[in-house]
Parts: sequence; C-alpha cells; structure tokens
Amino acid sequence: MKEKTLIIVESPTRAKTISKFLPSNYKVESSFGHIRDLPKGALGVDVENDFTPQYVTPRKSIKRVNEIKKLASKSTNIILASDEDREGEAIAWHLEQIVKGKVHGKRPMKVDLELQEKSLQSNVLFFMKSPSRLFTTRSKTHATSSMSL
Repeated sequence: MKEKTLIIVESPTRAKTISKFLPSNYKVESSFGHIRDLPKGALGVDVENDFTPQYVTPRKSIKRVNEIKKLASKSTNIILASDEDREGEAIAWHLEQIVKGKVHGKRPMKVDLELQEKSLQSNVLFFMKSPSRLFTTRSKTHATSSMSL
C-alpha cells in the first residue's frame, strides 16, 4: 500500500502553491486559519479544573473540521505545516487535537513554514525531511493571550 501524507497549512493559497511541487502521494489542504476558539459570551475556562480552556468549533469551521478529520483518517501520515509564530503554533495545536488518533495512533508531525513565497518550494522540501513535534509552549502562549479575563 502506498503511503498517503496529508499536509495541513493555514492558507488555501499556500496549499495550492505547495501541492504543485510535491508528489501525488501528498495531499495538501488548508485549515482556512483558526478552527477552534474560546466561546463567545462565556468565560471560556473551567475554573474548577485549573482554568482549563473550553474550546469550541465556530459554526463557520464545522464543515472544514469534519473534512480534515475525514482526510486524516484516510492518511498514513499527517504534517501540520503552520507559520512559525504563536498564531501558527496555536492553529497547529488545535489541528493536532482534532486529528489525534486518526492516523493509526501516530501523532501528527509538525513543520514550521517561516517562508517567503519566492523560496517556498526549497523551504518546504527542506522542512519535509525533518518534521518535529509541536512546540506547545508557543501554542499555550497564544491560548493564554487570547483569554480575556
């Protein structure tokens, strides 16, 4: 069986560009930015449980989240290719939460795309050779900064 790798990026434009220079066993999709957020009009944290954030999927993202879960379940590997900033790490962390366990128990790998469009192809090919684990400190920092207590 041929391995199938799902790569999830933030932007649909970037997904289209990256898919042009990867082999056919790679499927590049976009999350269209954030897929989860703190609830509107509520505190958004569980004060009884160490102030654990209570994330929700906004109505506008539900269809995309379901599509990503379906694609993940058909993939051998998942690579979260987000921007290398707090927001990108947060998006990757939320993506990891929704696809967790969808790939035969394997954890998604992460690549950081700190890219200028002119060097996109060489950077993507370089980072694909050395995916890493998610840098959770940045994603937690983003989560903390998005909470308004």
